[in-house]
Amino acid sequence: MTTPQISRKYYSESDRYLRKLQSHDQKHFALYLKTIQKYLPPGSNLLEAGCGVGQTCTLLNNMGYNVTGIDISNLFISKAHNKGSINYHVADCTELPFENNSFDCVCSKDLIEHLCQPEIFLQESKRVLKNNGLLVIFAPNLISPIRPFVYNLIGKELSFKKSIPYFLKITLQRLVSRKPNFSFKEPNCDDEDSEAGGDNDAVFLANPLDLKFWLRENGFKLLQQSQGLTNGLYIIRNFLPGIRLVARKINNYA
Repeated sequence: MTTPQISRKYYSESDRYLRKLQSHDQKHFALYLKTIQKYLPPGSNLLEAGCGVGQTCTLLNNMGYNVTGIDISNLFISKAHNKGSINYHVADCTELPFENNSFDCVCSKDLIEHLCQPEIFLQESKRVLKNNGLLVIFAPNLISPIRPFVYNLIGKELSFKKSIPYFLKITLQRLVSRKPNFSFKEPNCDDEDSEAGGDNDAVFLANPLDLKFWLRENGFKLLQQSQGLTNGLYIIRNFLPGIRLVARKINNYA
């Protein structure tokens, strides 16, 4: 099977991954929700890509947003929360089943690193966003040279085992080139793996530089890359282990 077929099968059948999603509580999503609320007024039409079992869709719906959720997994959608007031679709986020200019916001949390074609997801997000619409992406920075230190402190093993100099090298290469250079790894979709539901099944080596450079080349204005004291420190924020990105589709971009 191809990598996309392996990933699709895994997410459609993995009870272990399902249980991992269901174990997340509101605290897990707090910063993500706070960020959306900061930039997007209630009443807006919002699409959450990779919505899983719909915890965040429900929370966003309770915050006053008109929410649509999509996920590639029929298993996850079958367990989704609050189906009465949220529009759920089993769909591939690289082939969004919506008209152009449909949403005020497209958001995702811990999705893009699992995509074999992240740039197509970004293109599709741009297509369905209204002028001045927001794109919100939360994800791990899988090439962060700080990430191995963090994992060591919490006693967790890296799923993508490379040396700190390797992570530092490829981050600096992107800083110098200032061009997106989407890189990938083979996913581990072994449901017996103790880290199932973490980053083992990731495909795209997600990082803020590839995303930022792509967005700037394709008619978006970056509003936020990270949060906290590092917002003004250009270099440091590119090395952080998490991506907290918000960008606006520019309305006069052809």
